[in-house]
Amino acid sequence: MGHDAYRRETFVGMWTRVVRRRWAWGVGVFVLIMGLATTVLFTARPVYRAEARLRLGDPPPQGGILPTSGLFGLFGLGGNPFANDMELLASRSLAEQVVADGSLNAALKAPVGWHRDSLLVRMVATPLTEKATFEVEWMSDGTVEVRQTAPKEGAGVVARGAPGSSLSFGGVAAAFREWRSGAPREVRIKTLPFNEAVRRERRRIGSERTRREANVVEIHYQHHDPELTLHVVQSAVDRFVELRSRVQAAESGQTMDSLRTVADETASRLVEAELALEEFQRTSGLVAIDAQSEALVERYSTAVSALEIARTDLAAIDEVLQRVAEAASSAEAWTSLVSHPRFLQNETVGNLLTQLITLEEARAEVASRRTPENREHRVILDQIEYLDGALRSIAESYRKSLVQFVSSLEARVAEMDDRLARLPREALELGRRQREVRVLNAVVLVTEQRILQEELRQVLTFANVQVIDPAKLEARPVWPRKKLGLAVGFLIASVFGVLALAVAERADTSVRTEADVRAILGAPVLAAPHMGRTGRVLLSRDEAEILLQRATMDEWGTARLILSGVTDSDSAQAVAEALREHEAERSEAERQEGTGVPVLDVSPTLDRFSGASAAASAGAPVVVVLLQGTSLRGGVERAGAYLHEAGANLVGVVMVCRDARAARDVWA
Repeated sequence: MGHDAYRRETFVGMWTRVVRRRWAWGVGVFVLIMGLATTVLFTARPVYRAEARLRLGDPPPQGGILPTSGLFGLFGLGGNPFANDMELLASRSLAEQVVADGSLNAALKAPVGWHRDSLLVRMVATPLTEKATFEVEWMSDGTVEVRQTAPKEGAGVVARGAPGSSLSFGGVAAAFREWRSGAPREVRIKTLPFNEAVRRERRRIGSERTRREANVVEIHYQHHDPELTLHVVQSAVDRFVELRSRVQAAESGQTMDSLRTVADETASRLVEAELALEEFQRTSGLVAIDAQSEALVERYSTAVSALEIARTDLAAIDEVLQRVAEAASSAEAWTSLVSHPRFLQNETVGNLLTQLITLEEARAEVASRRTPENREHRVILDQIEYLDGALRSIAESYRKSLVQFVSSLEARVAEMDDRLARLPREALELGRRQREVRVLNAVVLVTEQRILQEELRQVLTFANVQVIDPAKLEARPVWPRKKLGLAVGFLIASVFGVLALAVAERADTSVRTEADVRAILGAPVLAAPHMGRTGRVLLSRDEAEILLQRATMDEWGTARLILSGVTDSDSAQAVAEALREHEAERSEAERQEGTGVPVLDVSPTLDRFSGASAAASAGAPVVVVLLQGTSLRGGVERAGAYLHEAGANLVGVVMVCRDARAARDVWA
């Protein structure tokens, strides 16, 4: 604990001595920096700040208004919506529009307190501006004159006109107000290339998220002109909303154009497919394939069955007609006809056959009684022949109709066979055409739904930007803040003042302490006298005795001691005079008790080898005299080297100080 306290005291003491020696440097640097800070604070132009806050709602998903309607929305391929909006705020397109709205590629340079709205009616800068400087002067005759001062190639008067009239120069169209009392007579307008102004203002228009959990963004801007500052922030808000809407409208418009193109093409293909299906159904006769196939098979089965029955009937009729042709009697021949199913229920055939049988019986009876030429017999035969012909006509007519029916059935069955053979192929074609119509119809339906969803998405997208805080200037300028600036300036000046102390102390190469002397010459400091107010060296009795004790006796019995200055002999002579005064004050008895009266010599300065040689040749002890804070390390090292080479007897050093306090610092 005691060691730590010693170290603290040593550190404090060291800095105390540094401050005492270098306070002028510290105070000078402090005053300089504080003066600069004060000058900047009290002469700086006020800087105004305007800000606005917007709440940005999340746009609907890219695939539609439902979160599940787009598969790619699950992977976040569209990026973070808020991050995309922040990129729009920092985009070059937005900066270009803001620069164009505020004519920021032309800057007015006027005295403090005078801005655009106080000196100009309007000023519009086109994108054709170049880097140039113009001086505007209100002349004594009331006109306004504009002169170009840079670049020198186009220097001279470029515009002149009455206040309120539009003057065009360097890509700028400006109308100046009339000069009034207190207004400056001359101002400057500096123009920049449009792209350069965009690059600068793009960095100055700030936008940041107020909080990580909130979709709220703050737009801010700082400038010397309060009206221009407010105008820039308002323009940034308006242009951002416009740009955001335009980008999203272009995105939605492209999507809707693509959807409408697909919908139109699909609708055209659907119409063609429906017409082709209708034509195919008309030519093939297929409408409902399942029902029609079932009905066709049923009709085919019925037709085949009817054909077989008709063929059976035809065979039966042929057999009956053959038997009729082979029968001995008509009644016997036509009796089998009645047994045929088709004639069994026919009353006409039955009546004719009954009459025929009755006539046969009557012929048999008459034939037994009459001759064949008998009139009654001939009448019965004629009637039998007539009935036979009638029955034969009926049978042949039935057979003829049955043959036609069989032919028609055969043709119908053949047609149905061909129809059944073509039915699978036509069914497949019908299914393919119906499937194409269904697919195209589904595509048209989905596309129309997507178009409606995209229209709704546009409405929701363009309505989700809310202005929470409109553009507004802060109550007071953000710069300069005089109290805070003075405090910061004081702190900075104090730090630099301390650094100046340290740097000045570090840069000082002079010899100051006894440790410095021992490190350079390897000799002790015998005395550290200080200068009096009259400029004389004040040497204490103890210090004088110490110096005299270093003197040696020569062959004549005289004590000798050589005092040598490092760079000049003035300091050595001053110390020698102090020693002589000390010797003069000694009493006669003290002088008689001494070994002799020293002869104090002052050698030449030791910045040359001849001086060191002279000191060595004298054979007396040499004491080097230094000036604290004035003698430099290089000179002391050189003097020590000369003495060593010459073989001089260096016994010690006298360090002359400015005052008593400096003398105490020698032993620190």
